[in-house]
Amino acid sequence: MRQSLRATILILLTLTTGCGVLLRVLAIPVAIVGAIASAFTWILVGDGIEGDDAELRASGIRIERRVVEFDLAEDLTYEAVLEETRVITTVAGLDDAQFDTRPFSPETQTLTLEEARVEMPDGRVVEVDRADVFSRPTPAALRAPEFVSGMATTVVFPQLRVGAKTHVRWRISERGRSLFGFNYCWRPALTLPVDSAVVRIRCDAGLPLRHAERGGFAISETSEGGRRTIVAELRNYAGHPAERSMVSPRDVCPLFEATTVATWEEIGARFYEAVSPRVVVTPEIEALAERVAGGLSGLDAARAIHRFVAANVRYVKVYLQQMDGWMPNSAEIVLRRGYGDCKDQFVLLAALLRARGIEAEPVLVDLERAYRPLPLPTPLQFNHCMAYLPQFDLYANPTDPWRDLGILDLPLSGKFVVIAGAGGRVGRTPPGSPEANIIRSEHTIDLSRDGTVRGSSRIELRGRPSGRMRELLVAAGTSDAAADELLFENAAFASGRLRSSDPADLSIPLVCEGSFEEDIRITMGPTVFFSIPFGLNVANPTRLRGLFTGSMRQFPLVAGALSLESSRLIRVPEGYRFASVPEGREIRNAVASYGAEYRLIAPNQLRVVTRVRLEKDVFSPEEYRELETVLAAIAADLRVVLVATTVDLR
Repeated sequence: MRQSLRATILILLTLTTGCGVLLRVLAIPVAIVGAIASAFTWILVGDGIEGDDAELRASGIRIERRVVEFDLAEDLTYEAVLEETRVITTVAGLDDAQFDTRPFSPETQTLTLEEARVEMPDGRVVEVDRADVFSRPTPAALRAPEFVSGMATTVVFPQLRVGAKTHVRWRISERGRSLFGFNYCWRPALTLPVDSAVVRIRCDAGLPLRHAERGGFAISETSEGGRRTIVAELRNYAGHPAERSMVSPRDVCPLFEATTVATWEEIGARFYEAVSPRVVVTPEIEALAERVAGGLSGLDAARAIHRFVAANVRYVKVYLQQMDGWMPNSAEIVLRRGYGDCKDQFVLLAALLRARGIEAEPVLVDLERAYRPLPLPTPLQFNHCMAYLPQFDLYANPTDPWRDLGILDLPLSGKFVVIAGAGGRVGRTPPGSPEANIIRSEHTIDLSRDGTVRGSSRIELRGRPSGRMRELLVAAGTSDAAADELLFENAAFASGRLRSSDPADLSIPLVCEGSFEEDIRITMGPTVFFSIPFGLNVANPTRLRGLFTGSMRQFPLVAGALSLESSRLIRVPEGYRFASVPEGREIRNAVASYGAEYRLIAPNQLRVVTRVRLEKDVFSPEEYRELETVLAAIAADLRVVLVATTVDLR
């Protein structure tokens, strides 16, 4: 839903994955450098999703000076200038410093590059040749299913080396107005130092422009001749090392915000005004609702309709005319096309539900792993639209074809939202719980006399893990490929097969069954040593490394609430017996628990049962210490070595 809300500024992001931001991102941006500007993908180790989060890996650059100035007119159009000097401090910064890219909308904006040069370590200045400055359609525009005029201008800096400085000065003129007035938010990248960053906003003294900071900006205000000047300055930001599985940097970095929006409820009410006229029950919609829901009513009908939309309307970013801002297509158009973005899918879902007497309200939420709302109400808080069904107190995300009504993926759980009803109201989506997110597996593993390990598995999944597994099964395409993916994630030298219930049918609980055979044989002899094979294991134990930091954390950790139970029957050949049984383990605290039970079923048969519970999605640095004791116990058990010997026949 990345579109034009006139005079709405998000300097923080220039490119966005997922649903896209709910507004047009202007081109003045980027406190961060080049590719780093598209930060805010997410790493959700607990849910098995890892994003390419460039910001958390960024290094080798220091922002020496950054100044952005806005001159706001009474109608909230503006002239703005961004000037930035960056220093390449190590070889790691060369790639990111090579380019400076600014997107803009030519329909309402004019972007001009006024200065671009490189200052060499010896003091020599190399001006950027005009041939090294070019404008192209943005990647979003190239991928859009209809015409969109988004453009981006890129500077390619010459002769870069460690110690060199890049300098740019951009000017942008905004001629359009926003549904939500003026909104601006900026913060530094988590890992990159900033010597000095200044934001200066000039506007009429009577303009209802509010501002706030979090985490280190010094703010001053002056008034002269009926004009007000707001200055926010950040000095000597040292940057922070990234931590594994941490929350979004937006939650922890210094941040400055300015907005003309008065309340969160205002955002919801205005979005409702834009969306509600498109939720129309036509005869075609009514007939489809009858066909999909049949004789069902209430929650059963709602589930059937949600499943239909999730399965039959492909998620595609639809870029509308610039002045349409947050306006979705009508339900009939979305149905005819069979694709749409998040707000389009909401409109179709809401129309079909209304045809069955069920109301749905649009919900504004963000898809980052950020859990702290911005200091002031602003549409920059949100980048996704889903649905709330007040009759059942359930949230629905119809853009997610892998999770049923009421099941939200980790980035959407426990999140601050605005429910865009007639008056607008704030809320919070339900957090994850171990009771709702379950993996249960049973495995039989046989060690043959020639040292070959073979096994069979049965896996049941509910909640978020089920969605992750459905996606993997469909993406893999074949049972062999799906089994290979699981074996690869467990670092197993093995091949296998996996079959399941229909992963695309959300009405059927997901059950997987499969078999595997390890490619590397165990060395057999009078005494055999081997670790417990994991085989076709959805809950990859090696992923625990992504949650374990081994030192005191500064930032909250995102893991994902989970209940995991695994039972393994391990059999060695006749003529062998287990020489000993490992000692069981039980550890439990307020945030997590782990139990391991080793039970001898017969001299050559050992059953191993493990249970893991993570009680919540996000753990504070203080809670991490308790979580760490449980993770350490699990890691210790991963090192268990089983010993089998031949039976003494004397």
